[in-house]
Amino acid sequence: MRIVYLLAFFVVGCFAGNHEKNLIFDVVFLIDGSQAAMPVFDNFTSFIGNFMAPYNVGLSGARVGLIVVAPDLDDQAPPAAQLNTITSQANLIATLKLLKNDYADFDRTGQVLTYNLRVVSSFEYTSPTAGYRSNINNHLLAYITSTTSFYTDPVPMAQLIIESKKYGLITVGVGENIDHDKLNTISGGSPCTFLAKTAAELNDVIKPIQRHIMFADAHNGNYCHKK
Repeated sequence: MRIVYLLAFFVVGCFAGNHEKNLIFDVVFLIDGSQAAMPVFDNFTSFIGNFMAPYNVGLSGARVGLIVVAPDLDDQAPPAAQLNTITSQANLIATLKLLKNDYADFDRTGQVLTYNLRVVSSFEYTSPTAGYRSNINNHLLAYITSTTSFYTDPVPMAQLIIESKKYGLITVGVGENIDHDKLNTISGGSPCTFLAKTAAELNDVIKPIQRHIMFADAHNGNYCHKK
C-alpha cells in the first residue's frame, strides 16, 4: 500500500511539473530599487530566477518583463525588459545580473511606483509589438519591495490596473519595515500579499504565488481582483 501511495505522489508531482512547464502567461516583475533595497537586492534577483525556473521562459511560454522601481524620477531607468525581450531562462538570469549595476541607484528612500505602474499599463508596454499577448488572459504584475515608502500614493493607479484586468497584481514585502495593510491595498487583496520577515525567507513564498498563477490559468486570468 505504501508503494501505491508513493507512486501516486510521484505521478501527481510529474503532472504538476509538466503543467507548470506548459503554462502560457505574461509576468512583469517590479523590483524595489530604493535605498532600503540595497542590502537585499541580490536576494530579489535570485528569487525571480528561482521563481521562473519551473516554467518554459521564452516567447512561446512564460514571458517575463523587468522594471527596477527607482526612489525618484531623476533616477528612474527605462524598463530592463519588455515582454518580448527575454527569450530563455538563461537569458533571464543574465539580465537579472545586470540590474544592480545598470538599472538600480539605491541613493534615496521612497519609490516612484505610481509612475512605473503607469508605464507597465501603458499602450506602449502592453502593445503586441512590446510582447504583451492580448490573446491570453493570464497577465501578472509581481511587485517585490523592502519598503512601503512611496513618492506618491500608488493605490489609485494599482486599483485602475486591477479593474481594467490588464494584469493581476501580487505584492511581496521583505523585512520588518513593511506596512502589510498598505501592500494589501496595492495588491488584488490580502491573498495576493506575501511577506518574508527576512530575505532568506523569500523562497518560502514561491510555491504559494505559483499556485496563484496556476489558478489564474484555469480561471480566466483572475488573481485576487476585488469585486
